[in-house]
Amino acid sequence: MNDERRAALWAAAYHFLLLAAYYTVRPLRDAMGLRGSVKTLPWLFAGTLAVMVVTTPIFAALVERMPRRRFVPLIYHFFAANLVAFFFVLRADPSTTAARVFFIWTSIFNLFAVSVFWGFMADRFDAASAARRYGWIAFGGTLGAMAGAGLTSLLAERIGAANLTLVAALLLEAAVLCFYQVARGHIPSLKSDIPHRPVWTFAAKLVRSPYLLAIAGYMLLYTITSTFAYLEQARLAQSAVHGDAARTALFARMDLYVNLFSLILQVTATGFLLRRAGVTITLLILPAVTLVGFAALAVHPSLAAIIAFQVARRTSDYFAARPARELCYVVVGREEKYAAKSFIDTFIYRGGDALGASAFGLVGVVAPVVALPLCAVWIVVALFLGQRQKAERQKLESRAVSASS
Repeated sequence: MNDERRAALWAAAYHFLLLAAYYTVRPLRDAMGLRGSVKTLPWLFAGTLAVMVVTTPIFAALVERMPRRRFVPLIYHFFAANLVAFFFVLRADPSTTAARVFFIWTSIFNLFAVSVFWGFMADRFDAASAARRYGWIAFGGTLGAMAGAGLTSLLAERIGAANLTLVAALLLEAAVLCFYQVARGHIPSLKSDIPHRPVWTFAAKLVRSPYLLAIAGYMLLYTITSTFAYLEQARLAQSAVHGDAARTALFARMDLYVNLFSLILQVTATGFLLRRAGVTITLLILPAVTLVGFAALAVHPSLAAIIAFQVARRTSDYFAARPARELCYVVVGREEKYAAKSFIDTFIYRGGDALGASAFGLVGVVAPVVALPLCAVWIVVALFLGQRQKAERQKLESRAVSASS
């Protein structure tokens, strides 16, 4: 138990530093995305999807062939070296091309860095230990996200936005030191009996299950509307806020508020909602907030309105929609769970980004109005998904009672 506690504390520190590094450069990514015309942003989402399609098989092959003790430090050293390179590229007056490369790189960095972290946690802690310690490890990450956003909001205009890449690189290297502390001692062998397959081979399995399709539909509508909101934010911020440093500081303050409110509500409201209100109501919160937010933007589009909407929307995702979505996977079989999460969390998620960005490019300033019927469909999907989750859970409970009697 002492070794488990020690490892969990170092893992929480590791998660803290990792998310602090990401949230240090995330606002800079958003500022870089505003270089040039907002109309080019849909191409950045398409570029992110294309790069992910190319790099995911390479990443999966490396994970399968290299031991975690070698692979994890290697991937973080690689990302830290990238950040140092970006420092030299971005510190002067970066070209539009360099800014766009940084935008895509940051999106890929987030996907892989977090995947590596939780993959290693699954190796280091067995099921019982994970149940005891994952809450505190996740809490460390939330504090890290707040720290990174707060650091960026304080430093962006003082030291220059591009210099934040060096701060993030140092945080990543510190995370590697924490990794070595977590890796001390015995790492259980938790090899899966599910054969390795490319995630797109699971698309057919997804299509055959109405329940998994509902989860995918919920995620797709979430990402499309998220992209609409993000691009509306970019359009309004570009005209109202000038300069990379000022934009970076603004986006960092938004991240700080989101993580602060999420932390408070995760502690005070998430458990109560899931226990008392149920999965259906918890799933409905995010599409309802999104519907109200887009309606407000359709009536009065302003920077203040989009900031309030984005903070409320992202907070609703973190404290309500995300834990409810994870509960939807509990009632499916192990291979279906693996298949659905792999496919939905990568291709459905990034594909929804690209689809939403393309649609926004067509509808432009009337995007909030177009988003309203999408939110209505999303509410219907949430109702269906919540009811099916309840029905599937009751089936599992009935089988467990029958098996024990």
